[in-house]
Amino acid sequence: MLRNIINNTSFFKSQNNPFFVVSLNYIEPLTKVNKYLNEHRAYLDKNYKQGNFIASGAKKPRTGGIILVSISNKTQLEKILNEDPFKQNKIATYTIEEFETSKYSKEFKPIAQADQAKTEEVNMIKPKY
Repeated sequence: MLRNIINNTSFFKSQNNPFFVVSLNYIEPLTKVNKYLNEHRAYLDKNYKQGNFIASGAKKPRTGGIILVSISNKTQLEKILNEDPFKQNKIATYTIEEFETSKYSKEFKPIAQADQAKTEEVNMIKPKY
């Protein structure tokens, strides 16, 4: 799966970007969430095509979702999140966490590795799949 993400995304234009985990928490019932789900998915698709999003999915139980993002800064991310129909229609709240990778699988290396000229030796873990 990760290999498909790496091979089929325009993500590599943004290799020097920090990573963010965006946690969405629904504040409306699922009946209202479902009303905006197709618009939300179109919003996600747009951001995958632009190379902003790496992975996303629903939480289990279905109380919200998670989006893994690489973008130049938090301000830019907030602008992008403001375009989400879930946010525009007050369906969910958003929590943003920024992080730096310190360990990753070899398949994730092209994404996690910032710039080969600047990158020092990285501790890698062997994937478990």
